[in-house]
Formats: sequence, C-alpha cells, structure tokens
Amino acid sequence: MFERKKQKQASWLDRILALLAVVNLTLVAFYWTYVPWRDFYLRYLPEFTWWYGETFKGMEPNRDTVAYLATVDELQEAGLDAPESEALLEELRDRSVAMVDENPFALAEKSGTLERIKNEMRDRMGLESSKEAFRNFWEADYLDAVGPGEALAFFDDDIRPLMETNFFRG
Repeated sequence: MFERKKQKQASWLDRILALLAVVNLTLVAFYWTYVPWRDFYLRYLPEFTWWYGETFKGMEPNRDTVAYLATVDELQEAGLDAPESEALLEELRDRSVAMVDENPFALAEKSGTLERIKNEMRDRMGLESSKEAFRNFWEADYLDAVGPGEALAFFDDDIRPLMETNFFRG
C-alpha cells in the first residue's frame, strides 16, 4: 500500500546551490548590520571594515577626528620636551573645545560616543566640565605630573578607540 521511496543523495549541484544560498544570506546579513554594528566590526576587523565602508557605503573617516588624532600622534612622536610641544598642546586644547562645541559625531548619529568620551575625560580629571577636563588634560603641567606615558596610554586605550569610530558619509 505505502511504498517507501528511496532517498537519494543530494547531487553536487544541490550542494553548490545550498552553499551559495548560505553565502548570500551571510552577505545580506552583513550588509544590513554594517552601520548599526560598525563599531563591533571595527574592533575585530578594522582594515576590512574601513575598506568595505569606503567602497560600498561611502563612509570616510571624519576629518575633524582624524586631524585631532594626528595631532596627538605628533605630540607622542615629538615628546613633551620638544620645542613644538606647547603649540601642539595648545592645538589639542582648541580642538577639544571645538569637538565638544561642534559635535562632529552628530553627522554619523554617534553623539552617544562623544558623550562617552566626555564622561571618560571628566572621570579621569575629576571635573564636571568636559571642556575644562580636556583643557587640563592637555596641559604640560598635568602631563608632567602624572607622567606623559601614563596620560597618553589612557588616551590611546580609552579615548582613541572611541574617536576612531567616527565617520563621514558622503
């Protein structure tokens, strides 16, 4: 009455199509999660994330935060004893106040990241005003007192990764 049908093995074509479907589903999931999960991808796949963002999403690093981080890099390379260090510190104080006032993170809908940066700096400096905290942090007297290595390590570990997530979408 009921015959049992023989189960046939999936052909190689069926297997290839199944594999392509899984790859396609993975790419679609990545595409839809790229912007909301970009910070996660940046942490674990930074080079790929920048390449993908620039190539397919029209995202570029934000010029303001790139310039800020480049100034910090210049200060780290020159050292506090260099003749140009006071000018670099002044520039960092000015850029910090401008960052707080202008919020370059707003275009990327990352104002929460700026708030985290401000909170980190306020906590570090023990001040209520984020502008004052940044101004005091980038003073030669403060950096000498705590040690430039320790202060810049704090910046590189806690502040820089947050700033690097900022982008401009053209």
